[in-house]
Amino acid sequence: MKLTAEGYFITANSELRNLAKEWLKTTAEGCSVVAVLIATVAFAAAYTVPGGPNQSTGVPVLLYLGTLSNVVESKPLIPTFHEISHM
Repeated sequence: MKLTAEGYFITANSELRNLAKEWLKTTAEGCSVVAVLIATVAFAAAYTVPGGPNQSTGVPVLLYLGTLSNVVESKPLIPTFHEISHM
């Protein structure tokens, strides 16, 4: 029985293909872990009040400076600006 070029390639490189599958699987798992960590930090940063809360009252430290209210009011608009920038 004579092998075609494709058949010979598959038989000759089957071990290499299996090694490549394992490498890709472990690399994808590692990238997923890093992506989850980055998403967690980004989520925490997006919903943390700038300046932090006052430890005794719990009121945001920068609440009465005026800049915090601008940040809080503009957060709902961020997805809108993101969609507009992709048009």
